[in-house]
Amino acid sequence: NNELAVGHWQNVPPGCSMASDCNRIFYNFIKYNSQNDGTYTPVCKALEDPSILLPSGIDIKCNPGHDFSKDECISAASSAGGMLRDGKFLVGDWSHTPFGCSIEASDKAIYFSRNIHGINNGLFQSVCINV
Repeated sequence: NNELAVGHWQNVPPGCSMASDCNRIFYNFIKYNSQNDGTYTPVCKALEDPSILLPSGIDIKCNPGHDFSKDECISAASSAGGMLRDGKFLVGDWSHTPFGCSIEASDKAIYFSRNIHGINNGLFQSVCINV
């Protein structure tokens, strides 16, 4: 029926989506704290991702000024494919991880290192601000 529904829903993904059980299109104004309950398919082109995932490699890190804060890290890393390991955000002062926000290449766990002198041992992918 190709109807357009506009509103605020907790179970519909942000922006445009189509319900799988009908041809109805939804536009959800809620940008945060809404979760797809599995019955909607996003149909709009997303805006450019604010984060970029660097390749893993020894001493590869974000350029100065392109680091996400600890508060921004989970969102930025999730948009780049990262996941919480056992529901936990891994924060520490490691010497073997790059400073700032990163994803462990093997299992995509999200890390945030406060150690400004940390050096990527080659197993992490830095998540940087895409400018």
